[in-house]
Amino acid sequence: MTLTTHYDTLQVSPGADMETIKAAYHRAALQSHPDKRPGGEDAFRNIQLAWECLREDRKAYDEQLLLQKVQSLNRVTNAVRLRKEDCTGPEFVVDEEGQDVQVWYFTCRCGHELDIEVGEREPVDCPGCSLIYDITMLQDSSSDL
Repeated sequence: MTLTTHYDTLQVSPGADMETIKAAYHRAALQSHPDKRPGGEDAFRNIQLAWECLREDRKAYDEQLLLQKVQSLNRVTNAVRLRKEDCTGPEFVVDEEGQDVQVWYFTCRCGHELDIEVGEREPVDCPGCSLIYDITMLQDSSSDL
């Protein structure tokens, strides 16, 4: 998921000076004004919000963006390598595309059960706590998944 920033809304770089941001705001506001573009109220409102935020409290906004970036980089809180004995299953289910998928179940330390699709590489959020797992499904033919 990519966050749309106020800089994106005004189509300027985060390093742009205030004159550049102001010019971009005027250009975007003229192009999206509801009098010129019926149905563009939401876009115009977003442009207004972006300008007001960057004009009034740009430093705090930049700090917030930096914090969000750092948090997204540190998203995974627990890396796990799973073997058969760590899980229950397998179970075969049909996914949204109608494909058979092998699913194993892993119990988080909080007690909630996580569904792990074989071959899935996305981090898995535990619904019962704040842990986010990066799970490596071991494919070794001996005793691993």
